[in-house]
Amino acid sequence: MAQAILVLGMHRSGTSAVTRICNQLGAELGGAIIEAAPDNPKGFWENRDMVALHDQILRAINHPWDSVRPLADKWWLDTDLAWAREALRDLIGEHFSNTELWVVKDPRLCLLLPMWQLVLKELNIESKCLIVNRHPSDVAHSLAARDGYRAAHAHLLYLRYTLELEKHSRSNAGTTRAVLSYDQLLSDWRSEMEKISRQLLLDWPRSISEQASAIESELDPGLRHHFGLKDKEGKEDKTAEASPSKIEVHRLAADIHLALSNLDDEAGASKSQFNKIARRLKTIESRSSAWLEALAYQTGRNLEGSVLEQQAELEKLNAICVGNRAELDKLTELSGKQGAELELLDKVRGKQIVELQRLDALRIDLESQCLENAELIGSLSHEIQSIDKKLSEQITSTIQGKAVIDLQSLDITNLRSEIEQFRYVISEMLASTSWRLTAPLRWLTSKLAQRVKQVGELVNVSLKTIREPALLKELLQLGRSTLQRLGLREFIRRLPAYFNIVGRYTARKQVPETIETPTIVRMLPTSVPMAKDDNFKGIKILRPHPEFEERQQALEVSVSVVIPTYNAGEEFYWLLRKLSAQKGLKALEIVVVDSGSTDATVETAMQAGCVVVEISQAEFSHSYARNLGAGSAAYEYLLFMVQDAYPVGDYWAYGMAKYLQDHRNEKVVAVSCSEYCRTDSDVMYDCNVDTHYRFLNCREMDRIGELKGNDHMSLRAYGQLSDVSCLISSEVFFRYRYRGDYAEDLDLGIRLIRDDLRIAMLASVKTIHSHNRPAYYYLKRSFVDVIFLVRQFEDFQYPSVKALHGLMFGIVALGEWLTEYLRGYDFSASDTTVDSSMQNLIDQVKIYRDSQMFASTADPDIDLGDAEFSAYLVSLRMEFLHGQEAGAKEQAEAQAFIDGFVGRLVHFKSFANKIYLQQDAFLKREVFDMVRKTFAATAGSYLGFLYLAFKDEQNEFSEIVEDIKSTMGAGI
Repeated sequence: MAQAILVLGMHRSGTSAVTRICNQLGAELGGAIIEAAPDNPKGFWENRDMVALHDQILRAINHPWDSVRPLADKWWLDTDLAWAREALRDLIGEHFSNTELWVVKDPRLCLLLPMWQLVLKELNIESKCLIVNRHPSDVAHSLAARDGYRAAHAHLLYLRYTLELEKHSRSNAGTTRAVLSYDQLLSDWRSEMEKISRQLLLDWPRSISEQASAIESELDPGLRHHFGLKDKEGKEDKTAEASPSKIEVHRLAADIHLALSNLDDEAGASKSQFNKIARRLKTIESRSSAWLEALAYQTGRNLEGSVLEQQAELEKLNAICVGNRAELDKLTELSGKQGAELELLDKVRGKQIVELQRLDALRIDLESQCLENAELIGSLSHEIQSIDKKLSEQITSTIQGKAVIDLQSLDITNLRSEIEQFRYVISEMLASTSWRLTAPLRWLTSKLAQRVKQVGELVNVSLKTIREPALLKELLQLGRSTLQRLGLREFIRRLPAYFNIVGRYTARKQVPETIETPTIVRMLPTSVPMAKDDNFKGIKILRPHPEFEERQQALEVSVSVVIPTYNAGEEFYWLLRKLSAQKGLKALEIVVVDSGSTDATVETAMQAGCVVVEISQAEFSHSYARNLGAGSAAYEYLLFMVQDAYPVGDYWAYGMAKYLQDHRNEKVVAVSCSEYCRTDSDVMYDCNVDTHYRFLNCREMDRIGELKGNDHMSLRAYGQLSDVSCLISSEVFFRYRYRGDYAEDLDLGIRLIRDDLRIAMLASVKTIHSHNRPAYYYLKRSFVDVIFLVRQFEDFQYPSVKALHGLMFGIVALGEWLTEYLRGYDFSASDTTVDSSMQNLIDQVKIYRDSQMFASTADPDIDLGDAEFSAYLVSLRMEFLHGQEAGAKEQAEAQAFIDGFVGRLVHFKSFANKIYLQQDAFLKREVFDMVRKTFAATAGSYLGFLYLAFKDEQNEFSEIVEDIKSTMGAGI
């Protein structure tokens, strides 16, 4: 991967010298370098084209380089700056194409850093921030000499530039950074560059020792004309004006210089230090706005006055030169008299030495008092932190308790609603004539009820299938492909279950528009959205699938289907054939964006007549590929899909387009349809899909989402779109586009509803889509999900992990226990139900949790049915638990993790109890495969909680959790 060194620092802070050294060590500068000038005789080492572009961008956002105003929040994402991002990409390609290591320098980079980071990430170039730190008084003197700036203005600029570069070099997860001291560079450049090489992980093309002579010939300490708190003669710096605001600005500049200097110390500078400085600066700006507004005008006047003063001074000097000739003669005569005056001066100097000694003693006393005060302040700060920590723990405990109560209330409400519905159905049945007439027969048929029910369902499915020729054809094709995939024996074994599924799918409900009986409405908490369906005033039911609608004519709608692909496999052919057979639309095209497939994906797409866009694997991201495909589409509607999904029916796309047209007056601008799991999906995914669509409240009915609140529950429930199938007009999409590397569909939906638009999630139209993932995937995916949710939603609450080794004890020990439990489990057919076997497992886990027997064993054998996952657990034990003992704190942390695992098992038990009854050997293995994956998902979530708890700590744990994050984020 190519690497770009971004040299960051305030004007006049030594960035030119640092850039030149990087260049001498092998980092390329590109072309069009600005020539040297009197104020920088060794050269600027800046790219002329990039400096010009930087000035254009700053003009576009109305922020000159010497403005002290803060920049707008996330200004670089403004759609009006798309031209700037494109121009920056072009310049990088023009000057650094096929360059492995290059360096760019311009002080304006401090302000424009986030745009650079965004573009470099899109180009798959690793950015390395090299921060040059020089004392603010040095910078103020230099700016005053070059441009006539007042010290306060220079210090404000120093603060603005430094806060911007620190915030964005810190917040970007893909950026490494290091701090270089300009003073240290001049005194010992070799040590400083070796330190930078280690911190930025740089392998210079040319060694430091080989280039030492060349670097020392150009690095001239004599070019440093301006010093910090004292000048070269030792006089105190007088550049700071006397007003309170200006003095405070001067102090803030010194504080941030010190904090930046401490970034690479062992103690380090925390994020809170810089945030505190930013808040103090904001306070000064709010109370001194008039002074800040006057700075720009004063600077211009100062420059003009400086030129006039210099002209007048030059005339005075000329006159003085004439007078000095005469004075020289007089001085020669006076030289004999100076001996006596020198003796007098020696006496005065002696008195001054005595006074200095007295002042030095006074200074020592003051320093001692300052140390005592510092110790007192430190003690008080420690007590405050302890109180804050206890308060935070109490708040977290309260939030967690409330969340549990909310979930229990939701379950109780749902159960009450279902009971009411059952009562209504039973009362209707008992009141019917057929129930009374068939009473004598019910006793005779009770023992054969199960078999008669199966035969009846079989006949019902056959009759309905015959009445629907198109559906019969589709079912026959599905049966043929399933027979080929599973074999005759397995196909016959599953046949009753298939007929049961098809029976439910083809059933039609006939409900009148009004119902005289009391209305039954499912009551849910306000944080969970109710479905919107105005077709019926009573019980709300599922709309019929568009396959069964009576259509007069095709819609005047043309759709472009966009599918990102990578090694899509043999089933991709059937997806393309199904899409090509869609009916009810004016036209449909398929755009395939392939990211370097090595199988027949591209050839299959071309043979099917698709528009094919090819990119490299390195260029792929979920947002980039879909945005690129949309740009190659021809029609007014875009339908985003994934390569392993499959539409249900020939009017699948028509159904979504029709819904969008029917509700456009209600500001519905995008629609997705829910998923229907494949027959070979694992039960873990079945449970996840059921939970997800119940949370969205569209498992049984179509639902329209709109902005109900800015809490994360409302945003996730109402703002969910799905890239598995998402239909949106081109006009709306190109106003928003996808963005980000992860959950780009949820991000798009939230932005739409926040702009007072609405989106729909359909249960009446479905897409077949699911996965059978290994346990190791669930481990990593759960970790990534936790990090995303916390970063995306400020109010997202999560458990606090307080003991790293305690969590590791819980994960590893439970993994060992599950290994032994599953090894001894009887997977043959039995009379037990899923409910009873799951309850037995839950009881056994609780007994193990209460035993507190968490210890590291010598046997490294952990076998949970997934080699990668098992190996990762062994690595955790070897790295963290060797020689460790579980104390009370670690025991509590381990038990909290096991409680989290038990909670997920209880949730699955509730789901499975509604679907599965008696177990056979196959179902037993499926269910206990879910147990392994649930354990992996729980471990991934808690490792995410661990990372969030320790990532900002400046101790030995911060590096550990960063390593865990690197492992968990790879390949997801």
